[in-house]
Amino acid sequence: MTNKTIPLSRVIELPGETFLRVFPFFFAWDETQRIVNFGPSLGKICEDVQRGIWIGELFEMIRPEVGFEAEVLKKHLKELFFFRHRKSKTSFRGQIVELPKSGVMVMLCSPWLQSTAEMEALGITFEDFAIHDSSLDLLQLLQTQQMANEDLQKLTNRLTEQRSLLRQREAEYKKLALVAARTDNAVVVTDAQGCIEWVNDGFVRISGWTLEEVMGKTPGSVLQGPDTDAVMVAYMRQQLLAGKGFKGEILNYHKNGSRYWLSLEVQPIFDEDGKVTNFMAIESDITQELRDKKRRDLQFTVSRLLTEVNSIEEASARIIQDVCCRLGWAKGGMWMLDEAREHLSLVEAWYDESQDLAHFVQTSRQYAFMKGVGLPGRVWETGKSVWIPDVAVDSGFLRASVAKEAGLHGGLAFPIVNQGRVLGVLEFFSSRIEEPDENLLETVNGIGNQFGQFLERKKAEEALQEAHTLQRAILAGATYSIIAADLDGTIRTFNHAAERMLGYQAEEMVGKQTPAIIHLKEEIEKRAEQLTQELGYPVEPGFETFVAKAKLGTPDEGEWTYVRKDGSTFPALLCVTALFNSHGVVTGYMGVASDITERKRAAEALVAAKELAEAANQAKSDFLATMSHEIRTPMNGIIGMSSLLLESRLEPSQREMTEAVRNSGEALMTIIDDILDFSKIEARRLDLVNEAFSIDAVLDGVVDLLYHKVHQKGLEMSVLIDPDVPASLNGDPGRLRQVILNLVGNAIKFTDEGEVNVFVRRVHEKEVAQEFIEFVVDDTGIGMTPEQMSRLFTPFTQVDGSSTRRFGGTGLGLVISKRLVEMMGGCIVVESTLQYGSQFSFRIPVSIASGAEPPMQWSDREKDLRVLVADDVLLSRRAAELALKGLSQPALIVDNEAAAVAALLDPQSVWDLLVIDRRLFGDRSMDTLKILEKEKRRPKVIILGQLTDSARERSALGGVDVYLLKPVRRMQLRQGLREALEVKDSPTEMVSKPAVTHEKAMPHFLIVEDNEVNARLAILHLDKLGFTRDVARDGAEAVELFEKGIYDGILMDCHMPVMDGYEATRRIREIEASPEWHRPRVRIIAMTANAMSGERERCMEAGMDDYLAKPLRAAILLQALSHVQRLDDIPPEKETEMPLDAQDVHEVISSIDQLAEELSAEAAAQLIENWLKDTPDRLGEISELAGGGDQTKLKRAAHSLKGSSALFGLNGIRNLCRDIELLAERDLTPGQPLLASALHQAFDAAVPLLRSELTRLQQTPSS
Repeated sequence: MTNKTIPLSRVIELPGETFLRVFPFFFAWDETQRIVNFGPSLGKICEDVQRGIWIGELFEMIRPEVGFEAEVLKKHLKELFFFRHRKSKTSFRGQIVELPKSGVMVMLCSPWLQSTAEMEALGITFEDFAIHDSSLDLLQLLQTQQMANEDLQKLTNRLTEQRSLLRQREAEYKKLALVAARTDNAVVVTDAQGCIEWVNDGFVRISGWTLEEVMGKTPGSVLQGPDTDAVMVAYMRQQLLAGKGFKGEILNYHKNGSRYWLSLEVQPIFDEDGKVTNFMAIESDITQELRDKKRRDLQFTVSRLLTEVNSIEEASARIIQDVCCRLGWAKGGMWMLDEAREHLSLVEAWYDESQDLAHFVQTSRQYAFMKGVGLPGRVWETGKSVWIPDVAVDSGFLRASVAKEAGLHGGLAFPIVNQGRVLGVLEFFSSRIEEPDENLLETVNGIGNQFGQFLERKKAEEALQEAHTLQRAILAGATYSIIAADLDGTIRTFNHAAERMLGYQAEEMVGKQTPAIIHLKEEIEKRAEQLTQELGYPVEPGFETFVAKAKLGTPDEGEWTYVRKDGSTFPALLCVTALFNSHGVVTGYMGVASDITERKRAAEALVAAKELAEAANQAKSDFLATMSHEIRTPMNGIIGMSSLLLESRLEPSQREMTEAVRNSGEALMTIIDDILDFSKIEARRLDLVNEAFSIDAVLDGVVDLLYHKVHQKGLEMSVLIDPDVPASLNGDPGRLRQVILNLVGNAIKFTDEGEVNVFVRRVHEKEVAQEFIEFVVDDTGIGMTPEQMSRLFTPFTQVDGSSTRRFGGTGLGLVISKRLVEMMGGCIVVESTLQYGSQFSFRIPVSIASGAEPPMQWSDREKDLRVLVADDVLLSRRAAELALKGLSQPALIVDNEAAAVAALLDPQSVWDLLVIDRRLFGDRSMDTLKILEKEKRRPKVIILGQLTDSARERSALGGVDVYLLKPVRRMQLRQGLREALEVKDSPTEMVSKPAVTHEKAMPHFLIVEDNEVNARLAILHLDKLGFTRDVARDGAEAVELFEKGIYDGILMDCHMPVMDGYEATRRIREIEASPEWHRPRVRIIAMTANAMSGERERCMEAGMDDYLAKPLRAAILLQALSHVQRLDDIPPEKETEMPLDAQDVHEVISSIDQLAEELSAEAAAQLIENWLKDTPDRLGEISELAGGGDQTKLKRAAHSLKGSSALFGLNGIRNLCRDIELLAERDLTPGQPLLASALHQAFDAAVPLLRSELTRLQQTPSS
């Protein structure tokens, strides 16, 4: 920028003064577009012109439409330029001269005026123009013309003075109209009667009414409304009638109904006679000014109020009233947050009593708004103010109808906030429609924040006051002695309880004594020594002894001996803590003490009672242990011997009685186990295991165990497992099985007709964010009444007194089940209707086994299979449908043979698998399969049969690939599908076994048992397995035999005379530990009738290796024996065939004769021939599966062979299959290979006899 003046000689080649006379309005600028010089006349018009200022800031170009850039202007040098001075709005015209050498451009111009009046307005005269300026000529011509006009006017005025005055008045009106038209204020001109003659644009803008609409009307008739001040209206009318002017403020109404405030000044207009001809009103809209003033007053009022009031209640009431009164609104209220119930409720309200608003307030008090609901709830949710112009028509306002009845319209609500947290909501209502006011919203938000801070401050003050009051009350009413001292130990507080406890008055202690006066000196010294050792620095006896630990910030609680004023002593429990000021500095110490004389007496009595209770509990435990042992010892013999007896050849009546003996014994053992389980649960000594298990295996085990009862009673049973139930879980499978077994057993027991069904599903509970597995057992049995259900889980109680006599049981089963479910983290629920059945359900938390996969993961080959299912039982069909979930094409489910046949014959359908109930598999089905066989599209067939289906019935079913027993189960059907399609899972990894040798003998055992029957039972079990044994009658004899003989294992009874099993085991372990002993450690297996908690641990502590509870079961005994060294490695001494004994031969011949009689000799021969052909494959399968991972398949294979063997009276094979089945069910793998080997031997032994019988039957002539 430059402020340097360019000499005139550089501008143009004229003398400076001449140039200014010739171009008085010129101005020049340089290449930066900055003014470098200008003429004096231009300076008069353009007062803001100065050297150095940017030209664009002064002028705007009108024509041509270009800027002041040099390069642009050069193209238009010969044109006439029109431009305007921005500030004065004066137009100029001129031409531009370029001075190339200096880079300066000069505008030679003059103002473009229309009259001399404009000259006067600009402050210039003719002398300011150049002589040659054409504008001057025009202006002079105009001036001459004006003078002529004025002379003519004077002549005219002389002719008629009246006309002149009229014209003068019209000129004044025009001038006033020009001013009025250009002002922002409203101007209204009325006649003498107050009727509107003229209004300006300002009036139209403020009121919304046009001149045409208000012409001839009084202003009040169109602008005033119900809230216009009647006093002000009367005053205005009075002044107008008197012909006087006035000033004032008044509320008017816009054409659209909105309200606004005016500040107005009304003046009369007189004629030359002094008569009022018109009134003129100048009006200013002061609505916003009044609103701003109201906001300021409201903010000030609230701020002042919050400093004056003493309570939250008073502040709430006054704020609501003041806001309503200041804003002119009809009703206000405060909603406070109830954090416990999570809703807002109305706690304070005010309303204008001149309006009928009581019903609206009463209705509002009945509301409790949740977050996001209603006007208060919306404010609570968003934390922002909400303004509703008319709540009566707002669909989101829940109280709209009540508001409409009360005449309420405008609504405003804003939050009470502190540190971003909404504490409540203030709401206000107006009887008018109120448009949102952003400034007011800002104000009320500030009020909400102020009030929120006030609420928190007052709550804190009230809490502090309550704390002080509580502290005083505690000190006065506490039963504890409270003594406070300053830093040097002088007592400063001594409460009433201390006075009562110690006999001193506060006046005697406060400010005069230290706590040492109420303590024994020797106790203080002893405590100081203890603290010195504990803290690691010297603690002096005295006040330091009491506060040393408190100084470190740790409360010091200990027992002391207090000394009363009379010298008597008593034990006290004293807790000393440090007192801190607001800066965290210790200011003193406080000791709280209680007289524990009675407590110590009670503790001594409690110790004595505890010892007595423990003795009684021990006596109870000893009694239960003794009872368990004494009962189990003979029961061991009863059950064991009867089981062995059933394996021999018996007459039907003998077998029936023997089975009754064994079943009775088992029932008695179940009762004993229930009582012991209940005792363990009551004593909290029952622990759950946590291991991975198959949920399908647990359910299959329950079904296999109980389904024969279902069939005996003619019931239907289905097991439905949802597909999303995982295959493997973590938990206690034994206890889960116990619960399900109890519930299903009860359902069967109490159902005489209909169904018993089991449902398993996965449930997600959102409330606790936890997944559960739910088991439901549903029956159509006798049901229960509500009164009976209330006694359902009471120990030793049946819902009906006759139930025990009819159905048996201890009444503990459901109690134990309930406790077990609760221990698993679940709960059990029952629903029942008398005569319609019951439903028991329980849930346990899901704990999916590591690495477990969903059960329905089909292989690529399997998932595209087309499966047809035919079953006449609804839930059985549903079970099959669930088991087959996950296939690419859902299985087709039908309920009769005709539908199945139609589906099979449908030429558009090709089926890979048919799953059909045996009852629906009739001649039509078999004929259809033959047709499909010829067409090369026969599906594989799985028959769903019954447990009691005979071999004859099974063999009569032609074209069957897999025979499965009902009820349908998920994994059973899946495995059956694979077997039918010859699709195997990934091969189980088998551990290689050493080659068979014949050099070692079978294991040699020592049986230690004082009971003759139990000893005999153990001998029989070992003999059956081919083991050798010796027998000792007590522990001392066992130790003596052990030192002399060589034993691979010892079966050790725990409770014997002379020396019990525990001591005998310890002695044997001592012998083995001696340097002279060189044989391997012998395996000792405990046999005990004591099933009490802790017995296993006691056996293990004594040095035993395994634990068996009596009565002994063959499969469990075999599992324990399988761990003895050499047991799996060594085969029988002879591989030659073991001939059957006479009884076995007789049983086989009798069974075959019976078959021939029932069927025919030809059919019986065919059955034997088929069995001899198929059994080697089954034996190979069992040997392959024994000891492996697929225990379900092993169990099914053993079960199948067991049934077919029983058909021919092969009890040895049947019993071995039963033992394998039992081990597979319990997932006990070690003993399985030995049984599989024995099974091969039994088969080899039976083959000659069966072949002989086959020849005999084939030679028998047909009848």
